Amino acid sequence: MSQIYFDEYYILVIPSYTSTNVHKHSMQHLFWGKEKLAIDIEGQQYEGNIIFVKENVLHTMPVGAQNGFLLIDPTSYLAEQIREKYLKDKVGCGLELDEGLFEQRQNEKQEIEELFFGLLRLLSLEAGEHKIFDRRIEELHNEIKNDIYLGKRVSQIAVQRNYSESWLTHLFKQETGVSLKTYLLTKQMEYVWKKVKAGVPITTAALDAGYSSSSHFAATCKKLLGISISDTMKKADF
Repeated sequence: MSQIYFDEYYILVIPSYTSTNVHKHSMQHLFWGKEKLAIDIEGQQYEGNIIFVKENVLHTMPVGAQNGFLLIDPTSYLAEQIREKYLKDKVGCGLELDEGLFEQRQNEKQEIEELFFGLLRLLSLEAGEHKIFDRRIEELHNEIKNDIYLGKRVSQIAVQRNYSESWLTHLFKQETGVSLKTYLLTKQMEYVWKKVKAGVPITTAALDAGYSSSSHFAATCKKLLGISISDTMKKADF
């Protein structure tokens, strides 16, 4: 079964499926495996048991014993570090690391967090957690986490709270380290996936979250994350 874990600025997936379809999406990728992986990115071959993929570039899923992957908000501090240390001006980067971290699949929340932070230590990266100092942004951040703004656009929230859209977008990114637009979209998708896991029909969950249909939800996931709902939804373990 696929295991999917949502966090503030990344989504961790341990898939039970394989796909070689060429696709692109707006999130940065980090694949890992206990054996060498091979992946085609914009017609170039990259190999390693760690492979980074730049956002918005055509790529396939890796060939090999893939353990899992991260989908990372490209506006986050973590993504910035990956660009500076590994991607630079390239579309991808492959590394060979001999590390027992990849020997087992984790499925409990604590184990997944240990895996995530183990990956960061191995790659000399920092999570870059942000302490929110602005009370208005802290309040908004908590309300989004509690599904108060499901299906809302940034412009609608700005009007509702009597803020300038540009000011709100800038301050949210400054205080949290992630894009407000991406955060809203990610929380909206997370809501649907968790409801479906709890037994709610996908169409009902999608409509409750503000999507116009289950097809709209599926298309958004494919565009933003490169994840096919038909591949993952029936097998997902959240």
